[in-house]
Amino acid sequence: MEDYRLPDGSCKYLDLETNLCKIYSIRPTICNVAAAYEKYFSGIYTEAEFLKMNYEACKDLKKSAGISD
Repeated sequence: MEDYRLPDGSCKYLDLETNLCKIYSIRPTICNVAAAYEKYFSGIYTEAEFLKMNYEACKDLKKSAGISD
């Protein structure tokens, strides 16, 4: 995931004008919450825990990029 981050922690594929992913249709598994959970995290966290962590991470990334909801 480090390859996708800008120095401020935001994703380099985030379109700041539209607030949408520029590579959504071909995004890597780690960027697909459901697929990442099944492949990497289902044995570690409950789905609810994983979804909550993702929600919080997204909030933090938006904040660091200066994006408001």
